[in-house]
Amino acid sequence: MLIDKDPFLILDYIKSSVEIWMNLKTEGEGEGEENKEELSQHSDNSAVEPSKDYEVLLQKLEAEARSHIRVEQQLKLHIESMQSKLEESEKYKQEVKSLSQDLNKVKDEVRSKDLEIQKIKQENHRLNEELQASKVIAADRSNSPGRSGESGENTSKTMTNISIEEGLNTFHADIGQLKRTGELAERVICIHI
Repeated sequence: MLIDKDPFLILDYIKSSVEIWMNLKTEGEGEGEENKEELSQHSDNSAVEPSKDYEVLLQKLEAEARSHIRVEQQLKLHIESMQSKLEESEKYKQEVKSLSQDLNKVKDEVRSKDLEIQKIKQENHRLNEELQASKVIAADRSNSPGRSGESGENTSKTMTNISIEEGLNTFHADIGQLKRTGELAERVICIHI
């Protein structure tokens, strides 16, 4: 580099550059032959070697500048690539956040359905107890003469219990499907994470 060179050598480079410039200028103005010969002899002796060194040094500096420009362009491309990856990552974060919110909604719905199932099971249990009690009463009455009208009442209660059990089974199937949907949503979120 230029900094590593001797300061006197740098001054010689500058001096030879000025002499070359002056030589070109005097040739253009057409001064006498003596000046031309003096300048050419002087520039031949002192400027040939330093000017070559100076040119080599300038070429090295130009190559170094090109190298820095190349590195700068590569850094710009790398920054753009990283920015696009960051934007993509932000988009995935938003998708995961949305999916987790959907999952929480499904879980809340499943909890509410579980509570409904518990209430229906309690109601079913109460109705089964009433049914058993009415069967016992019906058996007692059927053993008694003249009470045949009450058996139709027991049959309608039995039909009601059967329809409640069918509704409960359908409800259980719906809850099972909701649970599977929630598990699927959890798996999807785990995959995205």
